[in-house]
Amino acid sequence: MPETASDAVDPDLLIDFRNVSLRRDGRVLVGPVDWKVELDERWVIVGPNGAGKTSLLRIAAAAEHPSSG
Repeated sequence: MPETASDAVDPDLLIDFRNVSLRRDGRVLVGPVDWKVELDERWVIVGPNGAGKTSLLRIAAAAEHPSSG
C-alpha cells in the first residue's frame, strides 16, 4: 500500500520523469527533464543530432538507467 497519495500509481500515466538526467564521462547527455505522458497522448521529440533524443527514449524504454531522477 502506498505511504502517501503521491506514491500511488496512476494507471493512465505511461511516463513520469522527474528531474531525470543521464551523464557519461562527466558530460550531461540528457536533462534534467520533467516529462509526463498520459494514456492516449502523442508526443514528438525533435532536436539536432546529439541532443539526447535517443538517450531519452532509451531511458523511457528501460534500456538505459538514468543518472538521476
